[in-house]
Amino acid sequence: MNDLKDLVKKRNITKAKKPRFQRQDANIMKHLRGSWRKPKGIHSKLREHRKGHGHLPAVGYSSPRSVFGLTRSGYIPVAVANVADLVRIKENCVAIISSGVGMRKRVEIVKKAKELKLKILGLKDYDSFLNEVSEALVSKKKISNERKNKKIEIIKKKQEEKKEDKKETEKEVQPVEKQQ
Repeated sequence: MNDLKDLVKKRNITKAKKPRFQRQDANIMKHLRGSWRKPKGIHSKLREHRKGHGHLPAVGYSSPRSVFGLTRSGYIPVAVANVADLVRIKENCVAIISSGVGMRKRVEIVKKAKELKLKILGLKDYDSFLNEVSEALVSKKKISNERKNKKIEIIKKKQEEKKEDKKETEKEVQPVEKQQ
């Protein structure tokens, strides 16, 4: 385990030193930024590894094989989609809540993880997360109730207006009594 920690530390150091691999002429043409293509031109200085022309990805920049897939702190990430998935997490693992999980299930997962004393990647403090979520849900519920009440009031006003219009039309349409 100690060797693994050393390797993780070494990987973090090498990844910090790793240059940003830019596509050839990305500094000149804006639309080339953000995507990597291997230079294949005959006169390409980048392909020939000339000084001052950037770096190419190479095997030397890779991390040790034994730490592939580990987090920066050296834990094995495990995807969690429900409370039952928390059983798979062991002592050297850390949970990652899937992005498709809704807020209600997410709260259940966090409560269970807190109870089992498990780590969740992306959460520093479980209590503050739970408080924020509960406050957000309460405010959301309050807003939805206000909207519902406004809709109900509007519907009632429309119904009253229809009734008044109906009464007015009935008064106008009443048959004229015969005169004698």
